[in-house]
Amino acid sequence: MESRVTPRDIFNLPIFEFYWLIDLRQEKAFKEGHICSAFNFPCDNLPKSNEDRTQILASFIHSHLESGLLPAENFSPVVLYGDETSICNEAISWMVERLQHLKHIKTQLTLHIPETTQTADYTSKRTQFEKFIDQIVNRTSAVWVLEGGYSSFQVKYPFLCHLSSIMDLYPLPHEIADQVYMGSRPMNLPNSLKDLGITHLILSTDKYQKLITQIGFDLVSKIQVLNIEMEDFAENNVIQLWRGCHEFINSAIISPQSSVLVLFEGRSRSASILISWLVASRGCTVHKAIDYVKSIAPAVDTNLIFSTYMEALVL
Repeated sequence: MESRVTPRDIFNLPIFEFYWLIDLRQEKAFKEGHICSAFNFPCDNLPKSNEDRTQILASFIHSHLESGLLPAENFSPVVLYGDETSICNEAISWMVERLQHLKHIKTQLTLHIPETTQTADYTSKRTQFEKFIDQIVNRTSAVWVLEGGYSSFQVKYPFLCHLSSIMDLYPLPHEIADQVYMGSRPMNLPNSLKDLGITHLILSTDKYQKLITQIGFDLVSKIQVLNIEMEDFAENNVIQLWRGCHEFINSAIISPQSSVLVLFEGRSRSASILISWLVASRGCTVHKAIDYVKSIAPAVDTNLIFSTYMEALVL
């Protein structure tokens, strides 16, 4: 159930679906910066006894429900992170254990719901509390722990750590590898280009004209662009097109200051370019490359990525 994950794994979550991210650092550190949409559960004064800790966990869940913040919509995975101190690491281990046994401690947690003078109000709070616990129990199949703590994410994606509100979140492309992004999911293109430091683009000619209209020629002129024509069906020159894209990507990422975005609408063309790149340039098998990209972008249509042509790349 518990997995150690990288900043990229969290970045590639569909952030608009509001996953339950729990920041276990001190409140002061949380206020100075945190992964947008995270909730703070300070671990600096965590008691030693399980009973007291259970009470604090119940208070945290109750405060979360009372906060008026947008509720989590997804509980798989639940994401935990701290600051790599021994205190935070102990708290993360305890939280993982509690989440894994939440079903068995539900009654104990419910006992710690703050009493109110109004019976109807208390009943409503208890019902809401129990429903929330049931959602976690029934829908959490994985708990992710961020390797390297908050600082590892902040260094790589600082623009996602200083947003004033969860409503300031905007759609981003998927990150396939360091400096290489896939824009097949809906995204805010101007912000993505700026915040991810995109210096190179691969896209179709018609998309290029739309791009100029959308963000202006001055900005587009500062980006190196490879225009290609690729349809959503197999064609004789697809391998030649892929190889041209591979050369463009590989030459771009020689510089650590450069990043490439492959930008096609739909569910196959961007994926086919990057899957074939993983095969030709990173030594992946075709099936491994497909599985990897699909794990990041489940909406990719594997029936349209010309897998039979990819086998020729490894011959």
